[in-house]
Amino acid sequence: MKKTLSIALAAATLAGCSSTKNSDMLSLIPLALAGAGGYIGYNETKDENRDKQLLVTGAAAAGSYALGKYVEGAIKNDMVSEFNAGYSLGTSNAAKTQYWIIQKRQEEDDYWSRESAASYRYYSFPGSEYDPAGVKLAPHDVIVRGIE
Repeated sequence: MKKTLSIALAAATLAGCSSTKNSDMLSLIPLALAGAGGYIGYNETKDENRDKQLLVTGAAAAGSYALGKYVEGAIKNDMVSEFNAGYSLGTSNAAKTQYWIIQKRQEEDDYWSRESAASYRYYSFPGSEYDPAGVKLAPHDVIVRGIE
């Protein structure tokens, strides 16, 4: 009986919510519960005749499998609802971020439209003949715009 309780406890621990958020492990829940249920049914009917032992073992395994499928479905539904909640929060945050980006762009446009009255002057400098790696470059000028 002590062995049976420890098997049941191990199966319940393995089927806990925190250990099943990994979607790869979800499909193992019904199988683990069916194996544990079948083992418990077999152990509890050791002293019974063979037909009764097979019937109880099969029924316990089938019932445990059905329970595992129910738990698996509940966990999948929970994962989908968590994903949907996160998605809606994310889209809400994206809309707010986009709003503030637009506001900043309009402020920048206002700034540059006010600054358009300023005069600009272009300064020309001869470009270097070689790049840092020592490769010779084509002759060119570097032009810098300055606000006066």
